[in-house]
Amino acid sequence: MTALQAAFDHMIVNTRVVSSRSRVEDDKFLGWLAYSNFDRAFKAVNMLHEALKSRGLGMREWSRDLFIPRSRR
Repeated sequence: MTALQAAFDHMIVNTRVVSSRSRVEDDKFLGWLAYSNFDRAFKAVNMLHEALKSRGLGMREWSRDLFIPRSRR
């Protein structure tokens, strides 16, 4: 778990994360990173994948786009 947490913390420090959350539950690491746009998220996912791969780890990616409508004034 230490290598995984180190890779996740590296992402928080070295990418433009808007918000993040992580926890260890039942010997599983759960974490998410939020970015302000698709391009930053895409680059970060690739960076995280390489960081994990270099530590002999992998990931299952789950992503979604969230569109918040502008308020009418």
